[in-house]
Amino acid sequence: MDHIIYGDPLGASWKEIIEAGVIALLVVTLCLLKGKDLLLCDLLLFIFDPQHAQAIGLPTKVLHYGLLSLLSLAIVTALKAVGMILVISMLIAPGATAFMLTRQFQSMLIISLLIAVFNSVLGLYLSFFIDSAPGPTIILLLTANFIGVFIYTSIKNRNTEKLSSSPLSVE
Repeated sequence: MDHIIYGDPLGASWKEIIEAGVIALLVVTLCLLKGKDLLLCDLLLFIFDPQHAQAIGLPTKVLHYGLLSLLSLAIVTALKAVGMILVISMLIAPGATAFMLTRQFQSMLIISLLIAVFNSVLGLYLSFFIDSAPGPTIILLLTANFIGVFIYTSIKNRNTEKLSSSPLSVE
């Protein structure tokens, strides 16, 4: 039970690594085969407004079950290697952090990928020196990034609101 919940990224077997690689290759291949137009236009429309997507004739059931299948494959494969808590945090934290930094979907994907990779590598490296488990170290780094970006954007938004509401008008 501990292996499923907490996982052990450093203890992953070659079988689990190969399995995760094959599933990742399958997911990336399917995304690339569908093309840029489907991935970034129809899929975004379906994600954010499924009623509109259905009204214009998109195959919403195929998109819905296709996305669920790809996500399920990726999650189940990752659960075997790194555990439930790390999978959930890697699924939510990089995207939420990137969402606070940009509103463009393509930029958000790139930023969240960079955040996930950077924190994973840094967490593994740091866990060696502070003699801790790598999974919780990665989660703590992701949490620290989220909190830091949250504070940064809050201060930035507050300053923007103060500037826009200041009574400095020339008459």
